[in-house]
Amino acid sequence: MPLLRKAEKLYSEKTRQKCQKSFTPFREDVLHIKAGVTDEQLMNFKAKAEELTGWKVVGIWLHQDEGHVHSKYIEGDEDFAINYHAHVLYDCQNHETGKAIRLGRDYFRKRQDVLAECTGMERGNPASETGILHRKSQQQRIHSQEQRIQQLEGKKEQLEKQVESLEVSKVAKEKTLGFLGIRTTKDTEIEHLKNENKALETRLDEEAANHTATIQRMQHMANEQLEKARKATNEANKNNREKERLLQLILLFPIVRECREIVRSFVRFGQAIFNPADTAKLSAFMGETEATENRKKTASSLWELAKYSSGSEALLTRWHKAKMELLSIAERKEPGERLEKGLKR
Repeated sequence: MPLLRKAEKLYSEKTRQKCQKSFTPFREDVLHIKAGVTDEQLMNFKAKAEELTGWKVVGIWLHQDEGHVHSKYIEGDEDFAINYHAHVLYDCQNHETGKAIRLGRDYFRKRQDVLAECTGMERGNPASETGILHRKSQQQRIHSQEQRIQQLEGKKEQLEKQVESLEVSKVAKEKTLGFLGIRTTKDTEIEHLKNENKALETRLDEEAANHTATIQRMQHMANEQLEKARKATNEANKNNREKERLLQLILLFPIVRECREIVRSFVRFGQAIFNPADTAKLSAFMGETEATENRKKTASSLWELAKYSSGSEALLTRWHKAKMELLSIAERKEPGERLEKGLKR
């Protein structure tokens, strides 16, 4: 935040303008890198990125503690996969003009070229060529599960072919050995493959069930959000109907309708203070013998009643002035004192 405040101050000093909301003096880059990338390679990227962009690198942070456990359903793939990446913070401000240095979309393609060159990584193909779209986390999870299911199905098919081949070999060997009752190595191997295939089918079913459960969970979450929104809407409509009903009951009293119209006229005509006759009616409505705090509560309630459905929402300054004037009457202040206070505001 100190850096941001300093950048905003420099912008105002150089441009002699108030800092705009679109002003972005800092940007962050997240670089997906491979294991073994050195500080020297990252500093090389820093130098070339600064030359390419005109931005200055404030800092680079290398993260090696995030990732995920590989699928337990794929044989030999149960290790923890580290997501090696670096966060790069840029100062994007031109310190001579105070303005942010803007870059076109072409920079992001060039940046990946620079990163591949500096780290010795293989450059990926553009999305315009591959047609791959960015996936959200849940979409990526479903996509990964579908890929694992395909891998398992491929392994299952491979095992089935091996079993078929061994069955043929078994028949040929049995003809040679005769009926000696000898359990061959092929028998054991076939049984092992069948057991492995059976276990693989179980894993495949579990993975498919997880995939279905993920989709059902997402649908359930979406339905819950829709139900909450529906209940909130119904509750709001109910409250509005109750509010309208109470308003109609309150307005049955002539003094209430009269005082509400006094406040609305005050706003409509942009008065400075209420005239003596209106002041007397309003003060009587608040209760001449009531404590000041109670009178102020009544004044606030009357102001809200007058403002509700008035059709004058745009006159915010006048409504604020009306509220202050009502509170002054509740505090039993004299007209001259109220006028002086209004002029100061």
